[in-house]
Amino acid sequence: GGWGEILWPRKAKIRRMLMAGLGVAILQQACGSEAIVYYTPFILADAGVKGGKDGAIGGAQLYWTIAVGFTKFASALFASFNIEEWGRRASFGISTFFSGLALLTLALAQLYGASRVALASLCFFMAAFELGLGPLAAVLGSEIYPTRIRARALALGLFINRVISGSMSTFFPFLLTIMGEAGTFTMFAAITFLGLIFGLATIPETKGLSLEEIEDLFE
Repeated sequence: GGWGEILWPRKAKIRRMLMAGLGVAILQQACGSEAIVYYTPFILADAGVKGGKDGAIGGAQLYWTIAVGFTKFASALFASFNIEEWGRRASFGISTFFSGLALLTLALAQLYGASRVALASLCFFMAAFELGLGPLAAVLGSEIYPTRIRARALALGLFINRVISGSMSTFFPFLLTIMGEAGTFTMFAAITFLGLIFGLATIPETKGLSLEEIEDLFE
């Protein structure tokens, strides 16, 4: 039950659990979700949404930033009451697919300067993300790991999650500089779709199963 069993797992079952649990934790941030939240006003500005005087954040940018944030909050609240009914695998697949689609649409909107499409894509991304990919890192991790390694495995997942979040947020402006808005969001979309393939290959459906039955899925 020590760190060795997590960092150097000898059992194939533990390796499969870590691939599923850590994979979701990584994808949750690698798709650029928090970086997009942090830089929403600047993304809107690049899409042509008007701000305040002298380029300051304000006006329509401020109102739409609030709208994007509210969409994220409302979707997270809705998911908290329904994710148990939907099932983990289905929630992951649908949420990740539509998150990737929203990112790809956002990339095209930035490329062609379609501000209204960019606004809709941002809101759609926040909704799709929070309906599955957002909460699943915590939900899935609490279910799939055996008791003896659960705390350490969840801690490792959270650590990796936060490192990637910080890295994405730090380097997001740099990515915009070298790749442009369209290129950056296309990259995020590609990561999301690759994560979808990986997740569907590693995440089992755990809905309605006991912890013992879930552990048997990884045999």
